[in-house]
Amino acid sequence: MDPHANNPFPLVAPWADPVASLGIYGVWFALVAFVLSAILSIRERTAKPSSILSFAGSGALSLAFASLAALMVGRQYQFKYVFGHSENALSIGYRIAAIWGGQEGSFLLWASLSALCLVVVWPFTGPDRRLYTGVGSVLLAFLSAILAYESPFLRVEIPADLVSHMAGRMPADGQGMNLSLLNYWMQIHPPTIFLGFGSLAPLFAWAVAVLIRGNFTDWMPRVRPWAIVSMTVTGLGVVMGGFWAYETLGWGGFWKWDPVENASIVPWFLTTAFLHNLIVQRHTNRWPIGTAMLAGGGFVAFCYGTFLTRSGFLGDTSVHSFAAMEASALKFLIGLLAVSAITLIGLGIWRGATYKGESPNPNREPKQPWNLLTAYAGTSMLVSALGVACAIGMSVPLLQSLRGQAPKVVEETVYNRLTVWFFLPTVLLMAVGPFLTWRGLNGREVGKKVFNSLTISIGIVGALLLIYRRVPDEWAVLGTATMTSFAGPAIPTLIWTTVVVLICVFGIVANLQRVVEVAGKQPQKIGAFLTHVGVITVMVGLIISRSLEQRAEAYPQSGTPVNLLGYETKINPSGQPVNFMERENQLPIRLTGRGDEITLRPVLYYTESPEPGQEPTPTVRPAIHSRGFYDLYLTAHPLIFDATEPTPIKPGESRAYEGITIRYNKLEREGEVGAKGTKFIANLTITDSEGHAETVRPSLQITDQGPAKNPVQVGELYYLLDRLDAADNTAYITIQYVNPVVPIELYFKPMTGLVWWGTGIMFFGGLLAAWQRRMTRSKAPAPATITPSGISDAASPTPEV
Repeated sequence: MDPHANNPFPLVAPWADPVASLGIYGVWFALVAFVLSAILSIRERTAKPSSILSFAGSGALSLAFASLAALMVGRQYQFKYVFGHSENALSIGYRIAAIWGGQEGSFLLWASLSALCLVVVWPFTGPDRRLYTGVGSVLLAFLSAILAYESPFLRVEIPADLVSHMAGRMPADGQGMNLSLLNYWMQIHPPTIFLGFGSLAPLFAWAVAVLIRGNFTDWMPRVRPWAIVSMTVTGLGVVMGGFWAYETLGWGGFWKWDPVENASIVPWFLTTAFLHNLIVQRHTNRWPIGTAMLAGGGFVAFCYGTFLTRSGFLGDTSVHSFAAMEASALKFLIGLLAVSAITLIGLGIWRGATYKGESPNPNREPKQPWNLLTAYAGTSMLVSALGVACAIGMSVPLLQSLRGQAPKVVEETVYNRLTVWFFLPTVLLMAVGPFLTWRGLNGREVGKKVFNSLTISIGIVGALLLIYRRVPDEWAVLGTATMTSFAGPAIPTLIWTTVVVLICVFGIVANLQRVVEVAGKQPQKIGAFLTHVGVITVMVGLIISRSLEQRAEAYPQSGTPVNLLGYETKINPSGQPVNFMERENQLPIRLTGRGDEITLRPVLYYTESPEPGQEPTPTVRPAIHSRGFYDLYLTAHPLIFDATEPTPIKPGESRAYEGITIRYNKLEREGEVGAKGTKFIANLTITDSEGHAETVRPSLQITDQGPAKNPVQVGELYYLLDRLDAADNTAYITIQYVNPVVPIELYFKPMTGLVWWGTGIMFFGGLLAAWQRRMTRSKAPAPATITPSGISDAASPTPEV
């Protein structure tokens, strides 16, 4: 007879262990290959073996990723990472998404996509190829070392009493993905944003190579299309994260300046600044060293953001924070951050002291105050300043932790009041800049060029204000004010929003005008102008939806109507039983008013905690009703059962609660003190507002699991003896609702659709701009000699296509 015939643990798949071994060996092979590649890249004659090893290491990382994917899709729960992030109930899409659902998998995703981007860009690096390969190999070696210790291929630790049952077997099911991640955005946002983060590695490697060689000319036309792709994909990923937060977290907006949100947007700011600096350098020969440092700055900023996210310093201050890393893996991450930052800064300082530079292009020297040099330089400085400000803000919890203080995030209002002073000048430069020349224009000439765009913009904003006058009073911002800066005066919200929107609309119209003007003459500029249009459109949607939003909250019980923003709002109008323990339970809430009746169904459910004695964990997600020009955004928050906190009452005393008087008559006992089953009873008299009195006896009973509370119901309330003070027989009484309260929030959010439209325009414009500046593959570089003042070689830039 088979002793395992009734074993509840299924057999492991025969292919699982070999596949896991491929993943483990793949990571270690990649680590060794990248280290050797970095060493060999030092010498010109070993450049080819260095590249071969780098490609082999990249392939090994891809193999490791594929191995983890196979284990996830194949439900091989004998592996700790699979067991902790997947389960049988997940669809194939979510099982794939579980690959990056935890810390180890997200590092593997970052490493694999960084390797992919480094390989894709490699053929276009021209004379920088050898050093580019070596620097890229160093980065990937650090990431491989992290994966060697933070491995997703470790096996589940089996309790000693189950070892005999688990031979050749595995758990029947996994623990599943974090409930907040069960959203379709989980399947598309992380790969997109990590592709953007991965694209920062080639920019860093290339920038370091350029700083070492000292030739700042060759790389300009080569790197530009890849930098545009990096900016575009990273920006798309950032906005996707905002969409995910809007649809899932229930905080009523796209962006909350969370430290991890900032960790993703700071690299985007720096990459954007790099692109504008690159244009200045290419046309005027200015700022070559600062431009190269900005190219590598995005990667350093992301490493720093990753350290904040994964080190455990953020703790409970971020909705995105991961668990603390394994100690050795964290050391490698800190090493990657330190090496990349020190290398970039050190080379920048060295080149600044030794580089003789090139003479400014006389044909591009400004002759008038309104010129492209000022526009590009101003944009670069303002966007860089935005990145620095966000980096400082996201570092506050870390600084507080290091000082022994409780970490707290910087409030959203602080960011909004600060960043507006960088944002508005940037938009003005984006509006006026497309009309300028390198030589420059005087004020009268600029005025003539932008007059039509400004006039149209004023007309559009005027029409929007007329439309806004028709908004119902409950939806309109009337008389409220906001601070525009740390020291500025309070300005009415509607006036301030009108000014900001006018500047943004001016930026959109001006760039669209330039699209029309250059369509037949300089079509290669269309992509850049469309990118401007998309970015500003996103910001208009964010600004209007946040500043002119209206919010109302209420604390009704099921079936009790309340008025929110002009709607009679009723929870569960049908009165049918609602099972809050059912996963993905949708709570029906009916909104009646304004000639309409809408039923929204926000998600609210509870799951049992795996820890004994812990309360069930609530999960909430909003319901969004889009109506073209606005969204109705409804969130149901976790149920409130307690009408009061535990209130101490001594024998003979009374307490009042909303017209009800509670008198504590005496303490009674049934059974022997300390014996199981003994009850301690609070003898209470409940008198309602009409004078009707009733005696009730809530109790505490001693059980094997501890004190059990036995409440008593009177009308729509429970009376519960929470605990006793044996010294003076003080009873702590809690009043609970029979029909729990459901806190709800309803938002009116105008013009949210602009965020979606702007994202599409931005992404299309960015890809178009990159395609219009695409490069041909370059031949292998000729040997070069490095000197303190630069480099001597025979290579020349590859022309644009």
